[in-house]
Amino acid sequence: MGAGFGFTWPARLPVVRIDQMLLGGVRAASTWSLPATAGDHLPVAARIALLPEPGP
Repeated sequence: MGAGFGFTWPARLPVVRIDQMLLGGVRAASTWSLPATAGDHLPVAARIALLPEPGP
């Protein structure tokens, strides 16, 4: 989801998409990587959407 390749490692010149988000009870509406920090991976962010509750 999201735009671009989503590569997150290594942060200096990302060429691999190895980071994941595990979600429960929600879905990722979009995802993207954030600017580099002191770590060796780029941070990943997501916009989440709540799933409808199951009916009776």
